[in-house]
Amino acid sequence: MSRFLLTILLMLFLQLAIAQPFTIDSTYQIISSPGDDLFPKWSDDGLRLLFQSNRNGNWDIFLFDFDKDTLIQLTHNQANEQHPEWFPKDNKIVFDSDRAGVNYLFQMDLKTDEISHLFKRNIECRQASFPPTKRLVYFSGFDRKSREWAIYSYDFVSDNLNHLTKLKGDCSMPIVSPNGKQILFSRVVNRYPFEQISILNWYGNLETELDSLWATEPAWSPNGLKVYFVSGEEEVQGEVYSVWKDGSHLERLTNDQLKVKTPAVSPDGKKMALSVLQENRFDIFIISLDEY
Repeated sequence: MSRFLLTILLMLFLQLAIAQPFTIDSTYQIISSPGDDLFPKWSDDGLRLLFQSNRNGNWDIFLFDFDKDTLIQLTHNQANEQHPEWFPKDNKIVFDSDRAGVNYLFQMDLKTDEISHLFKRNIECRQASFPPTKRLVYFSGFDRKSREWAIYSYDFVSDNLNHLTKLKGDCSMPIVSPNGKQILFSRVVNRYPFEQISILNWYGNLETELDSLWATEPAWSPNGLKVYFVSGEEEVQGEVYSVWKDGSHLERLTNDQLKVKTPAVSPDGKKMALSVLQENRFDIFIISLDEY
């Protein structure tokens, strides 16, 4: 089957797949702000949610506690702090910040509020993701030679920096699978689908390319079987889909006129946090996956 015909069939499937209507009234909004709230990240126990917000002008990191129904601003800096992530098995978070003029990864101790470099290497970096152990971190780093973003790993034990992807087009948003053996990432290409999902194994070999789906902002399911993503197709732009990591079982989850970004699935797989555009801003809502 030609790539052109396969593309047409997939576009038709994306439009005809059964989906639930997603309405604001049927969701739980954690908080409303005058700015954009993006990139939610669940804690391991599902009781807290990190996200970034520009409600005060620049990007800062916030934490919402579901048990206490409270919101805490974690960073207070004139620079931009973005892409928060939980440091595994410690009461720490990691984010990227341009406080030094370019983006570097920083860690913050939630007990002491102390902020320090995650590691000391001269590479512009952002979007950290961790396996279950604390030995490695995967991130998007800027390759000065190719002038493109690529996926890297850093080993805290051996102090080793590894350049994992050497592909044409920017590679970003690495997300480590729950078992730590695969890395999901987004890649920009100069042909259809223009932005696609690819999967590496933990040491950098390319295993899967879902190159028939225009997909962005990917997220793993807790069991590592499925991938959630936001569609870039013009007719269904901003809708949420799921697909098995081998490219089968494509399913459309939302069917509405709302633009959605940055989905994140709770550790128990029962809820999804996502940013929804309303009144010219993105607010974070929680939907139940039991209904989808």
